[in-house]
Amino acid sequence: MRKIALIGAGITGSRSPALHMAEARAQGFGLDDALIDLQARGLTAAALPNLLAEAEAAGLAGVNITPPCKQQVPAHLPRCPRPGCGQHGGLSGRQTHRA
Repeated sequence: MRKIALIGAGITGSRSPALHMAEARAQGFGLDDALIDLQARGLTAAALPNLLAEAEAAGLAGVNITPPCKQQVPAHLPRCPRPGCGQHGGLSGRQTHRA
């Protein structure tokens, strides 16, 4: 089963994980999509580096990042030939929306 997470603030009611897991089932594979809600944990966007390290240590295949953390992502990804992509440790990223 592939594991991913959504990182953001005030996302406890997000339906995205359920939608992602339903689509994964429809495509024939298992997916566990967890929520990492800064508000629920009493954190601020400054916690993003630790959350990325936590995700990597937990073996997550990837994370979706929403505001207020989204604006910080490029600072944690080294430069890469295409705009909005890079790697953080063993993680890779691609910015798909402008924040």
